Order: sequence, then structure tokens, then C-alpha cells
Amino acid sequence: MRAIVQGIRGNRGCGVKRNITGAMLLFLATVSLSNAADKPVWIDNAANISIPSIPAEGIAHGKKFKVEKATIQNGILELRQGQGFFPDYSFMIFTFLEKDEIAAGKILTVRPSDGLGGPHIHFKYKVSGKDMPETEMFMEKFTMRLEFIETAGNQVTGKIYLCLPDENKSFVAGIFKADRK
Repeated sequence: MRAIVQGIRGNRGCGVKRNITGAMLLFLATVSLSNAADKPVWIDNAANISIPSIPAEGIAHGKKFKVEKATIQNGILELRQGQGFFPDYSFMIFTFLEKDEIAAGKILTVRPSDGLGGPHIHFKYKVSGKDMPETEMFMEKFTMRLEFIETAGNQVTGKIYLCLPDENKSFVAGIFKADRK
């Protein structure tokens, strides 16, 4: 940015207006990119991404999704939206971790190319006219970064960036607080 400002000062005449316009466009693009980085989107590899520090949200089966309740029990983290017995949407992450392994500093990463052997995802969603939710299971070809930040009492604070390979590009990203059961 300093080079652009110096270039503007150093130029006189008709080029000044063009340089000022260029500087303004660069500034606006920088602001737009920094704001866009705060808003999560579906990506093809979340293994090394910086997780946004916002309440976990995303897209679930083509609809906006916001984590309303999070629980962790027997190594299964559930991020859900909806108040009923069956949530409207639910991302269930089977971490295969023992209770004492879910601790501050623990990070799980999954790349689409990792194949079987890591965490599994059960993605559940209600379908109009049906009593039971639909469930899609993903054991490979998805991507995730899951960080456990803090464990205190019966709560676990964490960050997640999870992107599924479904046709709607469902994902959830951000911070959550899960109740231990």
C-alpha cells in the first residue's frame, strides 16, 4: 500500500487520477477479502485452514445452518440445529477418541484423499412429509479440521471446519461449546 501511495505522490498530471483509482480499488478489494475470510464457505481441503472465530455456522442440505446445540458423548461430537427430538439438521462426527483424549490441544485433520480409517460423519436432515430424518454417511472424501481448545468441567470448547462432498456442498465452520454427556 505504501508503494501505491508513493507512486501517487510521485506522479503528476493525468496519471494521478488513474493511480488514485487503482489505489482505491486495491483498498476495497483488500477490505472485501478480509471480510470474506471471516465468513466461512465450502472448500475442498480444510486440513490446514485457519478456522474463523465466529459461532459455528454453514450450509446444511442447501439451507443456512447455525449450531444451536452441541454435545459430545463417547467420542461422538454432534452439532445440531432444531429443537425437536430429531433436529432439523445434525452433523455427527465420530472421532473414535477416548474420553481422556478429548482435551485442549487435540487436533484432528481429514483430507479428501485420506480414505478409510479416520473420523466418520453422519449428516442428518429432516425431509418434509417424513417422520424420520434422512442420514448420509461419509467415511471418506470429506475434509475436516477439528480443534479441541479447552475442556472445563462438563464442557468442551472447540473449532471446526467440516466440508462434505454431498451435492449441496454442506459444511459447518466456527467455534462451538459442547456439553459432555
